[in-house]
Amino acid sequence: MARNIDEGSADIAGAIIAAEAAPSDWHVYFELGCAYLNHEMFSEAVAPFERARELDDSQVGTHLNLSAALTNSGDGRAGEDAARAAIALDPASGAYFWLGNALRQQGQPEAAAAMFRKHLEMDPLDTMARCNLGLALGHAGHHQDALAEFQTVLLHQPHDWKSLDGASIALRKLGDYEGAISMLRRACDVDDTDTEVWLALGFCLMRTERFTEALAAFEHLLAIDSHHVKGNYNQIATLINLGRASDAVEHAERVLGLGPQHSKVATLLEIARKSVSAQLGRLSDDGNWFWDGQMWRSAMSEDGEWRWDGREWQRP
Repeated sequence: MARNIDEGSADIAGAIIAAEAAPSDWHVYFELGCAYLNHEMFSEAVAPFERARELDDSQVGTHLNLSAALTNSGDGRAGEDAARAAIALDPASGAYFWLGNALRQQGQPEAAAAMFRKHLEMDPLDTMARCNLGLALGHAGHHQDALAEFQTVLLHQPHDWKSLDGASIALRKLGDYEGAISMLRRACDVDDTDTEVWLALGFCLMRTERFTEALAAFEHLLAIDSHHVKGNYNQIATLINLGRASDAVEHAERVLGLGPQHSKVATLLEIARKSVSAQLGRLSDDGNWFWDGQMWRSAMSEDGEWRWDGREWQRP
């Protein structure tokens, strides 16, 4: 059993002591597993639940929680077995929900969706199951059906972050970027610390050619995680789209210094440098200013004797 317990996990420490004091009592191992689950220590929870099952395999709760621990630890196959064992003991125990999760973890979205629907027949108000059904349907490519499930959840829980995120994914898959933007903004209002939502928002804004807003989204993302690979890449691409090639060069040179994971930025740096080169010396529409790579300067020299014609200085 894990001994590395921090000060905020006194319940785990107490459960460990109880299990060591009563090694033949299934319930103390069950409580230890639950303590780990409460702290999302899924891998650590597996062994206590397995020990509880060895001592008494008739307890539905043990199989349910073991399924959750195994599936969240990445072992969906074993999680499926535990869920099916719970169903055999009590089909109305809620185990179809955990079976759906285990099947989804194994990459079987159609089968998972069937289990979530079976669970919802018994508990139609379970919003988490309905949200997971939407995710399974989306993974199976049924994006319109997935959207309908997320919208059902949002009808009753308009601030459900998972459903807002799921709905935005379905809308993107359906090509409705404006709808996705609306969902993503709502998701950001609920939790403005999720970098992937800011990334998706920026992407959708780019697809609708709202580059200034997209840049703001990527900048918010990078304020959370300045090393975010896709965030940096898309920020630089957006600067190029906005005609801010010099800024793009500056950011790209800095990002390339962060590490090899940002190597794709080199292509953007080359594009930005070519853009800067093409813009150097360019005259404004009225012919009174030229671009020096950093700012607009007067096309007339200070003494008034020379004028920039877009390629070289000439006497008027």
